[in-house]
Amino acid sequence: MSEMSPINGAIRLTSADAVEPRRLTDQPRSARIAQDADRVEISQEGRELSEARPATESSPEKIARIRQQIAADAYLTDEKLAVTVDRLLAALRTSPAR
Repeated sequence: MSEMSPINGAIRLTSADAVEPRRLTDQPRSARIAQDADRVEISQEGRELSEARPATESSPEKIARIRQQIAADAYLTDEKLAVTVDRLLAALRTSPAR
């Protein structure tokens, strides 16, 4: 590598190998990795939300029926729109202001 120009006149580097990495801690890298492992914490609000709406499984028959209704242009009805709007308004009323 060719010689680099001084940075603010402070130092001169003649090779990338001349720069030693700094150790942030005295611990070996494997110990730091174990220490920094990812964690997931579920808030109380998250637990309440998961309990409020039981999980439902979508059956292949239900999916096929809905696809047929969509293809026949019979899925979108006034009743379904009303339910959707009601659910949206209820969610907006109960969600905290941000």
